[in-house]
Amino acid sequence: MKKLSVFITCWIGLLSIATEAMYTEIGASYLYKQSFVDSFNNMQSQGISASISFYLWERIAIETSYTNYLMVKKEQAVSAASPSVIQTTETDVIYGIDLIYVFADHKALLQPYIKGGVGFVTKTQNTQVDNNPQWTVGPYSGWSPDYGVGLKFLLSDSFSIRAGYDVQLTPINNNSTAQDVNGRAGLSWMF
Repeated sequence: MKKLSVFITCWIGLLSIATEAMYTEIGASYLYKQSFVDSFNNMQSQGISASISFYLWERIAIETSYTNYLMVKKEQAVSAASPSVIQTTETDVIYGIDLIYVFADHKALLQPYIKGGVGFVTKTQNTQVDNNPQWTVGPYSGWSPDYGVGLKFLLSDSFSIRAGYDVQLTPINNNSTAQDVNGRAGLSWMF
């Protein structure tokens, strides 16, 4: 909880920077993925993100973001006795702060960008075998580096479609991390 309060304090400091920002951009994006073999072997994941970017210079911004992610995976385990279905549900909550560099003017039709920063991640997994009681692993929390690339396609002077590819190293227990890769698409509004 102490780490989260540090993040919130940093975000409040960024709000004071917002008064000096050349532009502010608000964004929302959605990600969805489904992998289906059959009713006993499939995976579905989805997430939403919201962000606020403060452009301190024409092409450089500080972005704060919130992401809520859910993944449900079913797989059939075959044993000598009988097959079992294992269902794993994972939830991730990520608070991020990134530095963004845009390779084009903010009025350009196509605006490619790169970003890098850090996020505070809380990850929880619930697992259930057949109809037996489920067990929980986590929640595990920690700071994790992230980086990504993206492209904005300008629809009007202030409205754009935004697509990105992000990589984040998230904690999976107290001793190790996982590399989470996300593709996302959404909308953003610059004012």
